[in-house]
Amino acid sequence: MNYYIILPLVAFIANILLGLYVLYRNSKSPLNKIYSFYAFSLAVWALGDVITFDSLLSGTDLGWVDVGIYGSFLTPAFLLHFCLVFSKRKIISKKIHAILLYLPALFFIIVSHATDLLYGAKKTVYWGYTTEPGSLYLLVLVYIVGYIIISIFFIYIFYKATKSAIEKRQATLINIAIAIPLIGGIITEAIPPILGFEIVPLSTTLTTITAVFIAYAILKYGLMASLNFSIKRKLIAAFFTLIMFICIVSVFAVNTVSRDALENQLCAHLETTAESRADHIKTIIDVYKQYAETLATGNAFRDARKNYTESINRVNRRINSTLESNKAISRVRVLDKNGIIIASSHNDTGLDKSNHEIFLEGKEGTYIGEIHISDFTSKVVISVSSPIFVNDTFSGVIVINFDADKELFKVTSEYEGLGETGEVYLVNKDGYMITPSRFKEDTVLKQKVDSEQYRICLSEHIEGSLTEEMHELPTTCPDYRGCRVVGIHYYISEIQCCLLVEIDEKEAFAQITTMQNTIITIFIAIGIVSLIFAYYFAESITKPIIKLKDNAKIISKGNFDIKIDTKSKDEIGELAIAFTNMTADLKKQQTHLEDTVDERTKILKENIEELKTFKKVVVGRELKMTELKEEIKRLKEILKNKTGDSS
Repeated sequence: MNYYIILPLVAFIANILLGLYVLYRNSKSPLNKIYSFYAFSLAVWALGDVITFDSLLSGTDLGWVDVGIYGSFLTPAFLLHFCLVFSKRKIISKKIHAILLYLPALFFIIVSHATDLLYGAKKTVYWGYTTEPGSLYLLVLVYIVGYIIISIFFIYIFYKATKSAIEKRQATLINIAIAIPLIGGIITEAIPPILGFEIVPLSTTLTTITAVFIAYAILKYGLMASLNFSIKRKLIAAFFTLIMFICIVSVFAVNTVSRDALENQLCAHLETTAESRADHIKTIIDVYKQYAETLATGNAFRDARKNYTESINRVNRRINSTLESNKAISRVRVLDKNGIIIASSHNDTGLDKSNHEIFLEGKEGTYIGEIHISDFTSKVVISVSSPIFVNDTFSGVIVINFDADKELFKVTSEYEGLGETGEVYLVNKDGYMITPSRFKEDTVLKQKVDSEQYRICLSEHIEGSLTEEMHELPTTCPDYRGCRVVGIHYYISEIQCCLLVEIDEKEAFAQITTMQNTIITIFIAIGIVSLIFAYYFAESITKPIIKLKDNAKIISKGNFDIKIDTKSKDEIGELAIAFTNMTADLKKQQTHLEDTVDERTKILKENIEELKTFKKVVVGRELKMTELKEEIKRLKEILKNKTGDSS
């Protein structure tokens, strides 16, 4: 497993979650919406890095790599838009200004999709693979870095202008969050190519820290607007987040374990294939050596040192019988101890080969020459030379040409177990293919091979003189066709060639790709199901609560005839029952109170009637007293008048 993918993967998850949270806080706020788009574009950019870091994905999902590149174009535009809105700038109050803001991003997306001016060919690096910069790549860097610096500038101006301590802290955290990935990107992606080396790009990885700073500014200083959330929304968000987190962790764990198992299976298959084919070739070479040694010890060839007609005729007859009996042999020559050809199956008798490697090495022992094209037969052959000794005295060398297409080519042309794109071929020390290609015609000693796998074999074994052993793990790299393949090598010292076993990356990792697609499908399905389940789960909790709230409003208006029906057996159900009982008690108390009031009212009415009667009596008495007083007064007046008249 390539552990480098963990870095951008964490950034992807962090930005997705933060974008969703900001949008969840207030989906109607322009600032929230713009920041969520910025976070999502960062997540897409990080996803592109995940795929480029993962060579298994890169061979089949290059479309997602392009999407990641598009995310890198949109991110600076969304960032600048967010900073302008946050700093309360009215520069983009008109639609035309917003269009101009995003126009460079749209331009780069179109150019990247249609041409290779921005990003060129893919190349393998130790953390996965990356793309070669195109002719307009510098323009992209200027755009990205320029937009980010302008964003930081606007936030700084806002920081200086605002009087609010809270807004100053918000602006400070935003600028720190923006600056960290910018500095990291310059250090890891801009400076190293200038100095001639490459390191893991960290610009998207460091956006994890960006997400942390922004989240802190939200929670601590209230950055970006928030609405009051209902219990239902909180439950849905909490449950969905929990499920998705568990799913992401589970998917990553399952994917890692499954991929490791499939990778090990693939490695074992390639190693087994390479070993078996190499052993087969070694066996063929050993047979050729034994055959040459056997012929060298034959009487006919031993007598060839006597350069007279009868001996030469006997040698020629033996050569002809050898050619007839072994169809893999196309040419036989006998050289004397001075390297002069004294007998041959072809018209080259008398030629001096004393300085030829096949003679010089053949004097010392049985020698396997390089695979080459014969000047006489025009066939691809392997020359084997073996010394001829007479009475333990070196007398000459026998040279036999074995046709490669008779046995050797059959070994490399057997594709069983290698699918539709697998192939096995040999490459000599000069870097030329010496066996046929499965995909190209006429490649023997004409097709140059300069793949990473061959260079490893060349440096370790041919130049480094290491023992015969395979590379530790299969390498993913472009082959001689330019197609990305997974391959392994095996060095065969007898013929000084590298045996390469390769299979196209797409086919090699087809099972892994299928597994990953299945996991992603399951992940999406679980996400949808969990969202639905979260909704109904929250509904089951909040519906009785909402019903209780509505009934409480009805009761507050004096209606106690409410009965709450609930099938819930949990605490919510108990609360509903308690609420119903409370309503019934309130109704009883109200009825009792009403009865009490009626009784008291009746008594009061009776008392009032009595008071009225008493009042009438008192008033009547007062009237009588008044009348009596008036009568007394009148009588007094009459008496007084009478007394006055009498005097």
